[in-house]
Amino acid sequence: MSSPRPKTKALSGPDVLYFDVLPARTALEVGGFTRAATRKRGLALAVTWDASAGFRTFTALRREQLLALIKSSGLLVGYNCRAFDLEIIHVRFPPDRENVCDLFDLVGDSIGRVPFSDAVRTILKARPPSCGIKLMEWWRDGERGRVERALKRKVSLLRRLHGHFEMKIENPAETAHRAMLDRAVEEFRHTGRLPKLRVIRNSGSGACRILNGSPSAEDGMSGEIGGIP
Repeated sequence: MSSPRPKTKALSGPDVLYFDVLPARTALEVGGFTRAATRKRGLALAVTWDASAGFRTFTALRREQLLALIKSSGLLVGYNCRAFDLEIIHVRFPPDRENVCDLFDLVGDSIGRVPFSDAVRTILKARPPSCGIKLMEWWRDGERGRVERALKRKVSLLRRLHGHFEMKIENPAETAHRAMLDRAVEEFRHTGRLPKLRVIRNSGSGACRILNGSPSAEDGMSGEIGGIP
């Protein structure tokens, strides 16, 4: 069962902390994927990003500093972080805590409950990052710099994925434009005419409304915007 969805906050605000964790041991080495087993996997490396400090890295020796940073964040953003990353570092927040944004839930509602690599490929149209067993092999082979670069790229993709959903949630103009296009397509299918529509932001609020202008075919469809900064 997915966790309650948090309200997504500003992408670039100083209170947003993005993070990803690489465990020290595989699921096979600790006896499976249960919560108890996951908590035995240990921390190899964690990478965080926030607007004030940029990237930061934490090994097991700096676990306490990582915990302090995570607990003080205004909005914590990860992927499958409630069931995996937070369990790895032994942090458990109440399921209704709104400042934990698990993108796994948002992606699940959009394209299904898929691995991070599939979300990146499908939603961002980007090359998936190296992750999982491959990174653990590099870590054990002493390629620490390579692993750090890979986790930083993954966190950068987390930021982009969060931005994708934040825009959907927080941008009423984009939502109204999408509705405008849907309405135009529907009218064209029924009448053979493309309506002239406008998106207008209501004064004194962030909501938008769609106004219907001339529906004549020669006027075509218009994406004219009024009152939106």
